[in-house]
Formats: sequence, structure tokens, C-alpha cells
Amino acid sequence: MRRVASRLGLGELDGERIKDYVKRWEYGEVNSPDARHQMVIAGAIGLSVRELFGAVAHPVSQLPAAATLGSGEDLPHYESAEDDVNGRRQFMAWLLALSAGATVLPDSVRHTIAVVNQHPDTLSRITAEDVANLHAVTEILQTWGQKAGGGLSRHAMIGQLGWAVHQLDRSVPASSAVVRREWQSATARLAGVAGFNCHDGGHEQQGRGLMALGYRLGAEAENRAMQADALSSLAMQAVHIGRPKTGLELVRHGLELADDATPITRARLHALKARAYGRLGDLRALEREVGLAEHEFSQIVPDDQEREPWMSSFTEAELYGTTGHAWHLLAWHHPDNGGQRATREAGARISLAAEKHDPELARARALSYLMAAGVYLRGRDPDAAVAVCKGEFLGVRTSGIRSVRVEGFAMDLQKVARPFQRRPDVQELLNSLTLVA
Repeated sequence: MRRVASRLGLGELDGERIKDYVKRWEYGEVNSPDARHQMVIAGAIGLSVRELFGAVAHPVSQLPAAATLGSGEDLPHYESAEDDVNGRRQFMAWLLALSAGATVLPDSVRHTIAVVNQHPDTLSRITAEDVANLHAVTEILQTWGQKAGGGLSRHAMIGQLGWAVHQLDRSVPASSAVVRREWQSATARLAGVAGFNCHDGGHEQQGRGLMALGYRLGAEAENRAMQADALSSLAMQAVHIGRPKTGLELVRHGLELADDATPITRARLHALKARAYGRLGDLRALEREVGLAEHEFSQIVPDDQEREPWMSSFTEAELYGTTGHAWHLLAWHHPDNGGQRATREAGARISLAAEKHDPELARARALSYLMAAGVYLRGRDPDAAVAVCKGEFLGVRTSGIRSVRVEGFAMDLQKVARPFQRRPDVQELLNSLTLVA
């Protein structure tokens, strides 16, 4: 338990005293452990805090000063979380310790947010107008990435994030406690967007750290829905890099936090849960989660967008794209389980996502068309692949997109099209790919 305490940033807890505390708790001599003992006990025996204790003890005044992790570390336990149940639980316990303020992020994350602007200007006071401006800048940068590619906006996002965090580090006064929490939430949103942008460009460790920063800021703002959103981004990344069990655990934790969130957040979490099950080959669970995602999405009302502005990018197109990707993962990694049905579902949903995207979001549309065509070609259906790209794709390919992800998808499509390259229509499609990147 002492090792677990150290990894959670609670290294000053005495191992023998922890054992004695657990023994007395088991015999009913003391009440439920406080927050820091809950984290250590749960992480040591391989259960989440909620599974073991039912509720998390209030962390205020019970936790020691924040401990600093070694500068050479990424997120603790992440590397072992996929293959080891205890590792996953300890990783979740570390996230809880992070949100409770028991530990701080690795130094590498602090370096990341300062990489563009080492000495940002400091506001004299944070106002509601400043919060609105921060949200507006985030929307501009996010849309920029969706239109032209993340590589053009990533450094701008990180620079803006460094400036926003600097206001918190310097304890700039806010016009009210509510405004300060709103600033923390807006900064958390920007951290999530920047983190996902890094992931999208293949900078996985950097992206993971920034998403975790968004999770911590959401906790500081007492915004459980924002924490759930940060966990959904971490889960998407985990599944994408081949860690579906870790992704599933992150989504489950996100759903625990999403009780007071809007249906938009819950829809995204269930859609991502479907992706994790698709990667794991669980057809029945995938179908269940897709159904839940669609049900939640059908419950969205206009006020939900105002309550959760950070979810504005999770549109109908994103719902179809995320659930289509779930079927794609099943068809790709478990062809004997999903069969042709998985290919058809994936291709149809991702094609629909391309159609539903705003025409101005050229990069997002191009990615969807490329993925849909690739799904059909893997399923040995070149007619469907050509039909997907025949009309709309020709307009997308000349839009000046600069994106690592688009280039990667284009190269992948060229590979899977080789068995059909003698067909004139497939050859025409391949020739057009040179203009995408």
C-alpha cells in the first residue's frame, strides 16, 4: 500500500498506519476512511473508490498538500492499465487524486502549456466578458482545425491555453466566485480541445497530459459534466491507440460523473463506450451502447447547448461518425463476429456523418469520406466505395487541407484499394487522393 500511496502522490502516508487503519475499519472500529485512505485502499486492491465505498469522501481539509510527480513520468499507471486490472484501478485512483488536489500533473504538461508563450500578459481582473471571449477563441481555433487541419492550429491552442492557465497560476482576482469557476471551466474546455488536437496529430503523450489537465480544471470548477467530457476525450484516445479496456474504464467513470450533465454528454459517452466494445469484439454490448447513445441524443433540447457550450462540436454528424467507427472497429478487428453487417453499418453511418457535417468543415468531411471508402474496400465492396466518394468528395479534395490524419487515411485507402486498382472508377478515385493532402 505504501507503493500505491507514493504513486498517487500520497507518499507521506505511513504504510503500517494504513494497514492498521484498514484493519480497524474492517472490524467496524472506525467510520468510512477519509478521501486519501479511500484512494490508497481502492488502488491497492484493484477496485474503484465508488465500487468499494459507494461514495467518495469529501476531500477538503482531509488531503495533504499536492505532491509533485517525477518530471520524467507520464500519467501514472497508464502503461500498465490495459493488461492489468489493478493498473487500471490505480490509474483511475490517480485521476481522482488529481481532481481532489492531492497530486499535480507531471512537469512535462507545464512545459507543454508554456511552449508558445513563456511570459503571457496577466489580466487585472477576470470578468464574465473575459470568459465569453475565451470560449469564443476556443470555438474559432476548434473550427479552424476542423476546416484546415490541426497542425495549423495546435500551437495557437497551446499558446492560448498557457495564457489562460497563467491567470489561475497568478491567482488573478475574478469579479465573483462564479466567474472564477466559469473561467476554470472555459480553460478546461480549451485544454481538452488542445489535447485532442495533439492526439489527432499523433502527439499522444502531450495530448493525454492536456486532457488530464482539463479533467483537473473541471474538478476545481466543481463541474462534473466538464470532467466527464475530459474523460470522454481520454477514452477516445485510449481506444484509438489500442487500449480499449482502459477506454472502457474511463467512460464508465465519465458516466458516473454525468448524472447532472445534459443528454449531449451522455450520448457521446455511450457512443464512445460502443467504440471500446467494438474494439473488444463484443457485438451485443456495442448494439446496446449505440442504442443508448441514439436515445440520449434524441432527448437533446436547445437549452442543453447553452448549458454545455463545450459540447457544441458533438453534432448529429459526430454521433453517426462515432457509432460508425464502433462498427468499423468490430469489422476490422473481429471480422468473424460482425461479418458483413458490421461493414455495412460502419460504411452507412460514416457516409452519413460526411453528409451531415457542415460544408465548411472540409477536413472533417474529407476524413469521413476517406474512412467510409476504406471500410467498404476492406469489405470487398468497391462499388459502394466509389459511390461514397463520387460526388461530394471531388469538391472536398481541392480545399487546401493540411492534416496528418487526412494524409494517413489517404495512404491507407490507397493500400486497401490495390486489389481493385484495375477498375477505371477505382483508379480515378486513387488519382484524386494526391490532391487531398
